[in-house]
Order: sequence, then C-alpha cells, then structure tokens
Amino acid sequence: MSSFAQSICTDNRYEQGGFTLSSTDICHNEAVTITPVPEVENPKYYYNYRGESYEEVMTLANNALDFSGVTQPGVYQVIQVGKKDGKESVFCREIKVRNSTTPVFSYNFCTSPTRIEIMIPDHPLNTYSGYQIDLNGTVHTVTTTNFLYSFPVQNVPNTIKITGQGGTKTCTSEPLATMVPPFNASGRDYEYYPEIKELKVLDDKKRVSIDFQGQYEQTYNLFRYEGGQPSVGLSPIGAGLRAGTPVTDTPPDPDRVYCYYIQPSTPGNCGLFSLRSADICSVPLSSPVPPTPAVNHLQWRTYTGLPTSHRISELLKISNDVAETPMTVNNISSYQDNHGDCSKRICYRIRVSYAGVTSGANYSGTSLSNQLCFDHRLELADFPPNAWVSTENKQNLVHFDPEKSSPYNLDRWELFRHDGTAYSLLETLPAGPSNPVITDPDPVAKSEKYKVRYIDECTNTSAFSPELASLYLTEDGNNVLQWTAGNPFADADIRQYEVIYYEGDNLNNILGSRQVNATMQSHSVNSASFTNMGTFRVKAISTDGTESFSNLLTFAVKGSLFLPTAFSPNDDQINDTFAVKGSLGGIKTFHMEIFSSSGQKIAEVTDPVEGWDGRMPNGDRALFGNYLYQLKAEMTNGQEINKNGSFVLLY
Repeated sequence: MSSFAQSICTDNRYEQGGFTLSSTDICHNEAVTITPVPEVENPKYYYNYRGESYEEVMTLANNALDFSGVTQPGVYQVIQVGKKDGKESVFCREIKVRNSTTPVFSYNFCTSPTRIEIMIPDHPLNTYSGYQIDLNGTVHTVTTTNFLYSFPVQNVPNTIKITGQGGTKTCTSEPLATMVPPFNASGRDYEYYPEIKELKVLDDKKRVSIDFQGQYEQTYNLFRYEGGQPSVGLSPIGAGLRAGTPVTDTPPDPDRVYCYYIQPSTPGNCGLFSLRSADICSVPLSSPVPPTPAVNHLQWRTYTGLPTSHRISELLKISNDVAETPMTVNNISSYQDNHGDCSKRICYRIRVSYAGVTSGANYSGTSLSNQLCFDHRLELADFPPNAWVSTENKQNLVHFDPEKSSPYNLDRWELFRHDGTAYSLLETLPAGPSNPVITDPDPVAKSEKYKVRYIDECTNTSAFSPELASLYLTEDGNNVLQWTAGNPFADADIRQYEVIYYEGDNLNNILGSRQVNATMQSHSVNSASFTNMGTFRVKAISTDGTESFSNLLTFAVKGSLFLPTAFSPNDDQINDTFAVKGSLGGIKTFHMEIFSSSGQKIAEVTDPVEGWDGRMPNGDRALFGNYLYQLKAEMTNGQEINKNGSFVLLY
C-alpha cells in the first residue's frame, strides 16, 4: 500500500509543455490569465485534474480556465495538454481557489448524544488568524486549527456558517452556509461521511487507485476482499490514511474483482454511526482476442453482490480524444465493437456508478476499469522499394515494387510531383497490381521530379521514396544531344548511359547505340548515319541493371563533310583520290573545284564519291605540292555546306 496520485503530469512518455498563471491564489469569481510557452501548439486546460488519462483530459479540457462553478475551497491541479514538436505534451500547476471567506473544514453529525463535531484543519487555504463558527445563529470564535470542536444540537436540520478572519486573501462573496440534515435511517446527505468516491484500475491493470472522502485530520483504515468472499473480520491492508489523498493497492490477481471499504482508525464518538464506508469493487477490463483493424473485443469482470439501491454500468469510448456518448452495459460482461475505422486511436473504460444508503448516510461512488486502448496508427519508416521513372509514349511512368512493412493491408499508392516549390499529390493508384505503375497524366515537356509512398487501410502513411528525376533529352542545334543529370532510380546509382539511334522516326529500325559514361550528359551525333531525319533516345542503366528511358527526340540531323589534308594518287589503291567523307547519303547536289597554289583552276568535281584523281585537264598527273579547294553542297534536308581549304598531293 502506498500514497499515490496517479498522474500523467510527470509521465516521460509525454513532452513537457509549460504555462504561467496570472495568479495562483484566487477567488472563484476572479479571471485567470494563462500564458503558455510558445512551443506548445493548441493548448487546452482542465482545472480539476485528478489522475485522468490524456484521452480523458482532452475530452474535459477547454481553451480557458473558469472557476466560477467552484463550490468548495481547495487546491486544484491545472493540467495543460497539447502538442510540442509534433508529440503530445503535458504540464501541471497548482492553484488555490476560494469561493468566499469560508475556510476549509469538515464535520460529523453524531448521535447519543446528538451533536456536531467540526474540524478546521491546517490547510494551505486556512491562512486566517481566527474563525467564527455560526451554528444555528450562535457564534463561536476560535483560533486553533486541527482541533475537534464539538457542539450539542438537536436531531433537526442544523446550519453551519464559518468565516475566516484576518486572512492573507479576502474574497467578497458571502460565506457559504452548510445545512446538516437530521439523522434518518433511510439516508441523509452528510458531506464528510467516509465514502470511496472513485476506485480505478490503473492502466497497468496491476494496481488499483482509491480516492476517498472523510473528516479532515481523521485517519482511516482500508480493507480489501475478493468479490463473493467474506467481507467481515478482515485485517486492514492500509492504515493511517487521510481523506483526499489517493492511495494505491496491488491486489493479488489483476484479473479478479476485489472490493474495498474504509473506516476510521479509531472508533470515535459518533454513536449510531459505525462510520464504515460502503463497498466498491474493481472492474478489470481486457481483450479476450487480438483486435483486427475493424473489430475490437472487450471483456470485463464485475461483482454484483453488493447491497446497493442503484447501480449502472456504462462503456466509455474515446476516439482520437473525442468522447462518444456512454453506452449502458448492465448485465453484460463483454462487447464486440465493430468500429470499422482503424485510423483512430480508440480507448475504452467501464464505469460502474454506485449509490445507496449505509448507516443512515447516502453515498455514491464510481468504479472505473483500466483504460484499454487500441491504436493501429504507426510511424512507417520504409517506402515503396526499387522505384524508378521512365518515359513512354510522351508520358512519365513511375514503377516500383508492391512491398510494404505495415502489418495491415495496403490501401493505395500515391505519386507526388515537384511543382517548383514543393511536392504535391499528383495521382493515386488503388492497391492491387502486382507490378504497380503510376502514370503522370501530363505530356512530357521537361524533366520532372517525383516521390512515391503508400498508405495502408488504417491510413498509416509510409515515408517518401527518395527523389526520382526523369531523363529529358534535347539537341543544341549542332547535332549535340544533351540530357538532364537527375537520377531516375530511387534505390540505385546510374552505372552508364546508352544513346540509341533510330532511322528517321521508325522505331523498329535501330541504327545502333553509343555508350556514354555516367558522369556525362551529352553526346555528339555521328551524322554519317543519317541522310536527313534521325530519332534518338537515352537509356540510363542503374547499378542493379534497371533501365530508364528518356523521351524520344526526332530532328533533322545536320550533315558533315570532311576532306583529307593529303592524298597520293600512285595507283596503290590506298588514298588514291581526293574525295569527301561523311554524310554522303544526305547530299542532294555537289560541286567542288581544285586550284593550283597560284590560283589556277585545274579540276572540277560533281560526284562526291568519285572525287579528284590527281590529273590535270589534259590527263597529265599533277605535280607534287600544295593545292586549294572550294566545295559547295546542298543536303536533302535543305542544309547548305560550304568549305574551302588546302591539301598536299604526295607520291
């Protein structure tokens, strides 16, 4: 047995929030300003925190504090709940609240003889130098606290009004009058009669928290027995306990029902009153079978053998911090919740409300089960593997493997495209394909950057894949192909490129290909392979062998004609003519003139293949030496080529 206030205020599972109050000692009708630390997002506050769970506080909390409804002076614990750095945060502070100059006090109504016993305890709010006790119009002035003042009265309604004098904090509200009803065996309301107000199975299910009321400065013993077993002749499991301080017990078996009651440690002088509280029993809650994304199974145990005049069992349900209307579950001990939505954190608790009469005093109390939560929300660190982008039919297609690490079924894949500033959702693909491909609906006009992710049936979202960048191919106007440098593979590097040549726009006729180092993003086209139009495509090959293609690019390839700087017309079948090389197939018309070094025209050529054989117009061989040429050609694509230069004739 230990003194314990079950609290999330110091629970290290939550981030520490923070706030200050404009005052921590107020009257109930005074406004309190809250200043939260800036790191806490969307803070909410609850002023009478007594160990509820985070989910329960969220359903009770508001944006401001309002103490106007406080009817009993006390030290209240204010709790803040919110978000900090994306995580749930908690912070707590105490505040003194007075509803008038009425001090904190308690009383017992006793019989044989009939009298009222009043206790004004040492308490943080009892900072008065003296007290006036007005009992049925007779005023008694006292100065001592922690003293039991006993006054004879009749067994009729009696009125107590106590006023603190000379205090450090004065409230303008009139002191409150307390009406003490006469004794009646059928039941009366006595505020400080021993009473277990709340019994709660804590979330670890191993401990039970008991919050009880009673006379100030009176000590009490706590008793426990298993439901259905004898409840008399017991030894206390806790002694010297004081009202208002919750205690915890660790019962022998967390899956069994145990009942508890309290009574004063010493007999006292209250005659007919045995001053034993009513009994309240624990409610262990469990799940008999593992939950599924659509169904949660609940099972609880209760003991119904207590002599109560009123008992209600309810199922409390909180979905994503929103409390639903309680459902009455009297006379049943299990429930199957076909909630159908695993995107929410759903918590359950059984609440059993007791009410009745014991020894002439009305009582009421609540037994709460442990809170049982089902949370299918996950932080998924992986992403669709082996993703890559390739261009087909003027559109970009993003491929990836359908694997996932979520334990739940896949719902969909999502494709995000960079819009120049950030990534935005572009397309979705429902779960199902064994080889998923998401197509960018927009025609290719430039290199695009993509990321993909998946979402499971419980709306858990995977991480984004690394960036994919499509290859985009252009030409500089001089037969030089250029393509973007981004990596089209999410999980691999580029090993090399390959430039593919097609004849004209006939993709079935591959003229050849050229390999290009992975560090290069350009290639000069060999124009000799083309008479006019050419089509090109770049293929990136990853280190794991995956292939990604650029867009197709078709353009009129510029012809190139080359002439040697020397030739030897000696009939050895090697370099015997001075003839052009290069894009011969693309020549439409051709004219070349040969000149001596002095400028005399000595030959004229119209057949680019035949060239000049080194003979003069009269048929004689030209002499060894330097010669000049002028060339003009028109290509089939309309291109004109003009060249001039010199060469050496050798023998």
